[in-house]
Amino acid sequence: MSKTITLTRPEFDPTRVCKDGILNEYLLFTEPTEAPPDFHKWMCISMVAAALSQTCYVDLGFFRAYPNLYTILVGEAGLSKKSASIEIAKGIFIQAAERIKLEPNFISNTATPQAIVQDLLDVARQNKDERCEGIITSSELSTFIKDVSRDESLVQMLTNFWDFHKDYKERTIARGAEKLTNVLLHLWSGSTEIWLKQAIPVSTLEGGFFSRLCLIRRPETGKRIAFPKDHITPELEEAKERVVQDLSKVFKLEGEFSLTPKAKRYYEEWYEEDVPKEVAKASPHMRGYFARKGTMVLKLAMVFSADRGNSMTIDIQDIEEALRLLDENETHLSGLVEYLGSTQEGREIDMVRDVAAKLFDRAAYAKQYCEDEIDGEKVEKVYILHCDLQRRLSSKFKATSLNSLVETLIEEGYFESKYVKTGLSRKPSKIYTLNSANQA
Repeated sequence: MSKTITLTRPEFDPTRVCKDGILNEYLLFTEPTEAPPDFHKWMCISMVAAALSQTCYVDLGFFRAYPNLYTILVGEAGLSKKSASIEIAKGIFIQAAERIKLEPNFISNTATPQAIVQDLLDVARQNKDERCEGIITSSELSTFIKDVSRDESLVQMLTNFWDFHKDYKERTIARGAEKLTNVLLHLWSGSTEIWLKQAIPVSTLEGGFFSRLCLIRRPETGKRIAFPKDHITPELEEAKERVVQDLSKVFKLEGEFSLTPKAKRYYEEWYEEDVPKEVAKASPHMRGYFARKGTMVLKLAMVFSADRGNSMTIDIQDIEEALRLLDENETHLSGLVEYLGSTQEGREIDMVRDVAAKLFDRAAYAKQYCEDEIDGEKVEKVYILHCDLQRRLSSKFKATSLNSLVETLIEEGYFESKYVKTGLSRKPSKIYTLNSANQA
């Protein structure tokens, strides 16, 4: 951001029971879990966004921004508790909806485009209105989005339904053309990095689908709680009840969110001055994300406004919180996006480089040096043996493949290679030293 402001928290809304907002109470309730707090934070945000539904929006003239999100939790299988985070949010969402006699609009999580269309039509009939809106929940994205490389129709549909459609026609095999009205979709899912790579091939990274995702990548917390039930105190149960009560009030909000004059000027300055700079310096895979970041800020600003009250007014604090949240999440995205955009060979080279780096660290600790000459001066360099590198990677690569990958690293200037006599061996051994530019 080009400037920093001091925020004053608005007065407490007397119609609400969460004095510090729904999000803070939700994080209090979910504290005795093993999942990263940011997983719970983003699931609560997604939950409030879904409660706001397509009945709330920011009017931008030529189009409206609606607060739906495609949230994907990314972490290690079993350790990061992605599925548990999604299920907790889903359970509270259902309780809040039922509290005011609403039927939660969750739809199939093993879907084809035709199944999604049918589910959305069923939701409209079930709610006795013309809103074709649904929430897809899937604990693993790759089981939901299958065979994208051969058939991108599902990804194309998800891309379309991130934006609101007053009227939408889709052709089905059974009944021909189906007409959907007031279409909007939410997605809550999880994935490991490897499965995400399978679900989102490189060809889609620079397309519209990837730029619409909220990828929340966090490491495991290391917490181990054998019996979470033993940690749910009366205080936490009360926090959960307050979340359910206030979320049920969010369901009732309807109409346009308005920006205060100060918030509007602040957003306008950021959007017109800072966004072009972010787009210009972004990698090809991230340009679409930064170009769409303005819409994402408005979506989140609606959520933060609804989190604290029923005013349906977006102030500077809501814009600032949305920007802070996205900026913080972007610090976790760079490595993930680089991985998603990498080729198979690129990932293999990274693997060899990582193993070699660990061997170099061990060699430095053991003071394993060889003599070299740089600019006429003799210097000592840490070295590793080719046979050690080969031994470490023998289960991953054949000898010829490993040699080819090492040659690539040499050509890139990471390694230097030569033969020297080491130990008691009469035959010179092939060793690698780091290029001078890569020395620690």
